[in-house]
Amino acid sequence: MADCSGAPGCRLCEIAGWSLVQVVAWPDAAASVAAVLSAATALDVPPAGGAVLRARSIALFCVSPGQFWVLNNADAVRLPRVDAKHGCVTPLTPGRRRFRLEGPKARDALAKIVALDLHPSHFAVGQAAL
Repeated sequence: MADCSGAPGCRLCEIAGWSLVQVVAWPDAAASVAAVLSAATALDVPPAGGAVLRARSIALFCVSPGQFWVLNNADAVRLPRVDAKHGCVTPLTPGRRRFRLEGPKARDALAKIVALDLHPSHFAVGQAAL
């Protein structure tokens, strides 16, 4: 991870060494794609949008029904193999950057730039919003 510096109360730094792929199931093939995802990640498929499951260096996000993101916090990623008749896998890493925002004022800083209710009773640790 890069050296982070910033104003007291809040630090922002870029996270390196990760990969992100999107897996989409065609409407009539959700069960077969869910089985492939479970085998590739050792996780059950999250049931609803915003749900996130984690194991080892992998996080599995349910983006919407039949659409998932697989985040690998290690440099190397093994893409899930999805038959084209059942869905598709798209690497997303090249078009994305990840940042860590931390410190006692991080929630306040983030609240100024995103349109989400970040109160802990509405947006819990481990939840995702896309």
